[in-house]
Amino acid sequence: MSPGISPPTRTRMWESMLDAHCNHLYWGALVRRYGNFDKYSRIFLAATSASAVAAWAVLVDADALWKALSALSALVAIALPIINLQTAIEKATSLTVKWFRQMRDYEGLWAQGQSPDQEDSQILPLLDQVSSREVDWKREEIGLPDDQKLLSKCHDRVLEARGLKG
Repeated sequence: MSPGISPPTRTRMWESMLDAHCNHLYWGALVRRYGNFDKYSRIFLAATSASAVAAWAVLVDADALWKALSALSALVAIALPIINLQTAIEKATSLTVKWFRQMRDYEGLWAQGQSPDQEDSQILPLLDQVSSREVDWKREEIGLPDDQKLLSKCHDRVLEARGLKG
């Protein structure tokens, strides 16, 4: 009879699965945050630009209004390329997809490890293969935020989703 999967291997599989789930939620939340910020900043830019022109043409007496709107519009137009939201969105989207695949692969290993005839010698090479992908992803995280509050929320969502928190 097979000894089955050892407790340390089980723990590693479980924690890796939860970590991948958390990372998937985190990067997905950042994609949504940056996407919304990008969309609303562009709407704001269009609105302030149009308002400045309208104020200039229609409200000649409101000299300060159109000047303020023009200045604000110019500042937003200058800031958007510097902030470079599109690059951040692309990086976070890539990480979201990678972590989703990672989560699914860990779930598959977890399910495989539940079989009583599985042993560490069968599971560990697969676990190492899946987890080795994560090393290269750290480069993609450079320049992206490390939002610990958001990460904590994602962690709580994972615990709730996995039935570990009520």
